[in-house]
Amino acid sequence: MANLWPSLVFALAICFIATNVAASDDKPYAYSSPPPPSRRHHLLHLVNHMITRLLHHPLITKQVEFLFSSCYRLVKQIIAARESFTLVASMHLIKMRALKTA
Repeated sequence: MANLWPSLVFALAICFIATNVAASDDKPYAYSSPPPPSRRHHLLHLVNHMITRLLHHPLITKQVEFLFSSCYRLVKQIIAARESFTLVASMHLIKMRALKTA
């Protein structure tokens, strides 16, 4: 039992030193997180989500396809009308030149 006291005192001294070293650390750990997202960010995310959902809705998809096909047909008709107008105008110019030379 007499040999136990020096080991016990040594162990208590180590524990005391360790707690003093740990307690003297002046800088506590500070978790610096990024700032929370702004309200504008949330609104933009919500609008983006709503537009994505709407564009993938079957009814909206059909309407968008119809709109694009209608626009395509309209542009095609405008180009055809312009070409026919150009053709008629050029034929009219040819007739006018023929009349002037005759």
